[in-house]
Amino acid sequence: MDAPNIAATEDTPLVKFDSEDRSLTIRGNSFPENTFVFYKPIISWLEGYLVSDLPGVFVLNMDIGYYNSSSSKVYMNIFNLLSNKGTEGCAIVVNWYYDSEDEDAHEDGEEFRMGMESITFNIVSKDLS
Repeated sequence: MDAPNIAATEDTPLVKFDSEDRSLTIRGNSFPENTFVFYKPIISWLEGYLVSDLPGVFVLNMDIGYYNSSSSKVYMNIFNLLSNKGTEGCAIVVNWYYDSEDEDAHEDGEEFRMGMESITFNIVSKDLS
């Protein structure tokens, strides 16, 4: 399966894989009509990509403005998938970007980070990045 490279729309985020630095970026708003249909190929690709013996670190950059509750559930599924791969020995970093003025986004990052001990989960203010 090809790496996901999806242009952003008004209600779906940009999804871009960079093979040189082994990073997947999800950036923008996420409130698609059918969240699970939108994210299914991304999750399938991740499952396949992380099966291989990855040299170095895989990085997921999450820079989400607004997202609905079904997107939140999908993100938790993605983070759990990455955490499971982390316990299998994959080196994984998640960067959760938020605007420093958006306290809710910071708290969401803290909630997503809970229980993710097998991966590095950074919560990064966009003002500092």
